Amino acid sequence: VNMELKTPLFNPILDSCKDLGAGASSDYHGCAFASKHTIKEGEELFISYGDNWFVARPKFTDMALKKNYEESNSILSSIWSLSANFLDSSKATDMLHLAKNWIVEDPRTSNALEGISSMDDLEHVISSNGTAQSTLSLRSLDWLEEHGQCM
Repeated sequence: VNMELKTPLFNPILDSCKDLGAGASSDYHGCAFASKHTIKEGEELFISYGDNWFVARPKFTDMALKKNYEESNSILSSIWSLSANFLDSSKATDMLHLAKNWIVEDPRTSNALEGISSMDDLEHVISSNGTAQSTLSLRSLDWLEEHGQCM
């Protein structure tokens, strides 16, 4: 999540004949969101619905929640620390595979660890401030024009 709730700086009045969303309702009426950092061109914006939103929907049973990202970050930080002080890269990679395939039982935590299989991946996670942040990437303007959606 790279957005936080703020008090709106404006209070627009919508014309129900010409303005999209006029007459619609929202839990966020009268709210505004502000970025926690400078937004780079092509960066996506994320607002948290909270873990309960995912828990309440059966199609998201394996979606990583906050505690799963925290657990995966703890596992990866431990392996990173061991690799820096006691293990060579090969043994640290073996430990990563052991943790992912034999120790982690929660499918949500497994999904948070998905795609992390090498020391390079682990270094990327550590330098990106954790598993959730490491999956973010900048999109090209062409991609955004074709697939992006302003809401």
